[in-house]
Amino acid sequence: MEAGATKYVGVDISSVAIEAAKAEHKALLGKGNVELFQSDAISLEKVDANICVSLGLLDWLDLAEIQQMLARVKCQYYLHSFSERRRSVQQIAHKMYIYLFYGHRTKTYVPRYYTEQQIREVISPFSEMAPNIFRSPKLSFGAFIHHLPGNPTFQ
Repeated sequence: MEAGATKYVGVDISSVAIEAAKAEHKALLGKGNVELFQSDAISLEKVDANICVSLGLLDWLDLAEIQQMLARVKCQYYLHSFSERRRSVQQIAHKMYIYLFYGHRTKTYVPRYYTEQQIREVISPFSEMAPNIFRSPKLSFGAFIHHLPGNPTFQ
């Protein structure tokens, strides 16, 4: 909002996260330009936005679910993080962490790691422009797929 956005819509599957965001941004909520609500990615109403950002979301969805979400969410520009399939000690540790803290309790969450090609194939039909990939050694096994104005480089 400080950068000049006229409206912000925040969605999270966690009601706890939504309540924390509402408490953090209480002053903005009454003005009608900020909406925060709880929903899973598949049940979202149709969304038409200038910019969409997701951090970690694609790791929780299989490729068919990503397609379902993208069919409902139209974005002129986007930035999505994803865990890239790479053989590394960090990824093995991540798999163990996820199993210990999520997987054995829910039995439904399995960490998903995708190749660049898989992510490009699922996103490309929903984007007018070819997506760009950003990687950094600081991300261990994460990457970003994006279509942002001017194809910025990140630091």
